[in-house]
Amino acid sequence: MERKSFFKNFGSILMFAIFGTALAAILTALLIYFAGAVGLAKELSLVDCLTFGSFISATDPVAVLAIFKEMTGTDPNLYALIFGESILNDAVSLIMFL
Repeated sequence: MERKSFFKNFGSILMFAIFGTALAAILTALLIYFAGAVGLAKELSLVDCLTFGSFISATDPVAVLAIFKEMTGTDPNLYALIFGESILNDAVSLIMFL
């Protein structure tokens, strides 16, 4: 990947990594919590649900990046956004987990 594309899109990458991962973790936690509250799943505390949400929210788009490498004419900015977010969302998820 080109460094220029990565650092040119660094603000967007940080936004996706931080806010996207946090939003995914919180929504996952709330869905699990309410599923337990209405009896669809085992009832867990909100802290347990948030811990699980932060653990599961870091997804890696390895398949998408592999397809982008195979394709010709892929926009370098899109590749930089996805690659950068996939690198940083693991760190964000780890910090939320701790």
